[in-house]
Amino acid sequence: MRKLAVYQDIKAQGKAEGIKEGEISLVLRQLKCCLGTISAEDESRISDLSVEQLEALGEALLDFSSGDDLRNWLAAQKLLLYLSLLLNRISKTANKSSQMTGRYGRLLNSL
Repeated sequence: MRKLAVYQDIKAQGKAEGIKEGEISLVLRQLKCCLGTISAEDESRISDLSVEQLEALGEALLDFSSGDDLRNWLAAQKLLLYLSLLLNRISKTANKSSQMTGRYGRLLNSL
């Protein structure tokens, strides 16, 4: 049974990687049709995107008229990721803080 679960996990991981590679390939082809050549740096940044971001880029690129539009979109995605991570950290800190306040409040009430 354990081996079956491992094989299923490997299969699912391979499928997810295949989907991502397909999305990357499609988006790069679309960008090259719209904008011409794409720099190696931009290709690398595109390869680092999640499947959801690749799908969003596939829609957004329809409005691109230059490589600057692509770079601005990629910069915005990086900023959104950073803000998401920051908000997540703030949320965790706030939760810990409220837990500590609750503990100290009970301690003070018991005195």
